[in-house]
Amino acid sequence: MLQQLLITIGAGVASAVFFFIPAKGSALALALGVFAPLPLLIVALGYGARSFVIAGLIGAALVAATLSPWLGFVFLAFIALPAAAAANRSLTGGPGAGLAAAAGATIVADWLAIVIAGAGYESFDAAVADLSGRFQPLVTQLFARMESVPGDVSAADFSTLLVYMVAPAMAAWGVFTLAVNLWLAARIVQVSGLLPRPWPDIPASLALPSGAGVALALVLGVALFSSGATRIFAATAASGLVAALAMQGLAVLHFRTRGAPARGGMLVAAYGATVVVFPWPLLVAAFIGLADLFHPLRRGLSVPPPDSQKT
Repeated sequence: MLQQLLITIGAGVASAVFFFIPAKGSALALALGVFAPLPLLIVALGYGARSFVIAGLIGAALVAATLSPWLGFVFLAFIALPAAAAANRSLTGGPGAGLAAAAGATIVADWLAIVIAGAGYESFDAAVADLSGRFQPLVTQLFARMESVPGDVSAADFSTLLVYMVAPAMAAWGVFTLAVNLWLAARIVQVSGLLPRPWPDIPASLALPSGAGVALALVLGVALFSSGATRIFAATAASGLVAALAMQGLAVLHFRTRGAPARGGMLVAAYGATVVVFPWPLLVAAFIGLADLFHPLRRGLSVPPPDSQKT
């Protein structure tokens, strides 16, 4: 019991520290900052909801006391609550449910961020104008270094486009990082012997609910045929769903390449291409994931491999 309490307290402190790190501004600090949910997820998967609540409140209190009460709220809303949703659903519903919860919680958190960011302005247009104005000097400098600008886009127009892209980009990034943290936390808890359910065959079982495809079509339609704040909200939801579908598509790739002689090379090439020509390979993976929703691409293809090969 004492050991569990100490680990819970340590998880809250560690999560707060990961939350602090990006303030240093270096590339390494920003990279380490994505692991802020990891300690909380470990506690949630290994010790349950009570320990998670304690760790989350400790982390939020530490952030509030060290930085500001406002950032303590940010920690709760954007780190702790999405982690809670993802961990709970992965335990009760499996990998697909966990991924769906991660996507849903991230999208809702981003919607909240949009509301908060626009709260100090008279209108949505005023918010976009102010934020794009802040981007414009940097864009102007960038354009000055380029020999030509594609499509003769003005710095003002490109700055406005960046404003519209921020929330959707953050949604996709949030889904990817939360899902990776969830997988890593589950592996750590499994090694410790505390995972309350057998390790799933993720490449064979990672699948979003079929309604995800309908939801994507709906929000894409709204994003294409609306404007203003409605478009940003819809685009943010679409981006989060596309990220989740991309992970399902990657699961299909892992499953379909099992037993192939050059499987390792194919997977390295796929992930390498994702880095080199981002984001196009992920969009292809999302299309595969979407196809898998309506016409399962993994049904009855092979016998599940030994535990050591469930990748």
